Amino acid sequence: MAQPLAGKRVLVTRRAEQAGELSQRLAGYGAEVVEVPMIRLEPPTDLDAAVMAIDAFVGYDYVVFTSVNAVAAVKMLATERGVDLALPGPVILAVGPSTADALASVGLSSEPLPEDFSAAGVARMMEWRPINGRRVLLPRSEIGREELPAALRRHGALVDDTALYLTAPDPEAPAQLLKVLPALDVITFASGSAVAGFGGAVPAGWQRPPGLLIAVIGPAAASAARLAGLEPDIEAAEHTVRGLAEAIAAYFERT
Repeated sequence: MAQPLAGKRVLVTRRAEQAGELSQRLAGYGAEVVEVPMIRLEPPTDLDAAVMAIDAFVGYDYVVFTSVNAVAAVKMLATERGVDLALPGPVILAVGPSTADALASVGLSSEPLPEDFSAAGVARMMEWRPINGRRVLLPRSEIGREELPAALRRHGALVDDTALYLTAPDPEAPAQLLKVLPALDVITFASGSAVAGFGGAVPAGWQRPPGLLIAVIGPAAASAARLAGLEPDIEAAEHTVRGLAEAIAAYFERT
């Protein structure tokens, strides 16, 4: 494999449980990878609602997963409750390949993916399905966007937009960032929550130095980065971990 990232130090900000694939792909392109998780998952504020949703999991017509974090949260709570997610029941849909892979790892098969890996893509895909009057579970973060549940409700779906987890800053991030920030070439963000975590973890008064590149996995992370004053230099055309690594490699191949 070509080594366009040789000599480049790249920060991966995903949770430790998620960082592996991106780190491996970047290292395959020659990068020196530094992992500093920005967030961790915690129980939702309304744990009773989350428990009710998991207990009723097999009774839904559809369950729509919009992130790997949602898969992890559902699996964790289902294990605690003794719920067998693999029992016959709902049609499972995933926002993209990474989420589909996470579902497969816990024994769940998802339907064909949307053409574009986004909540809007899932909404458009579901418009062609018989969802009027059907029960749909949308297990998400407490700060999930309203676009998808609103679109499904417009088409008559009975949506349980249920918080299964919340993201919280990783308490170890500030100290770790302080050590690695001065020598970075690229910072990667795979979610808006990672951007928010980074903003809270950088030292007071930190300014992005010239030449430090920001690479994002897709539009949601790009929007969050811009709001944080971190204009992206690289955005993956394919909104996946593979797409993000390829986009970073391609950037340096051109320069």
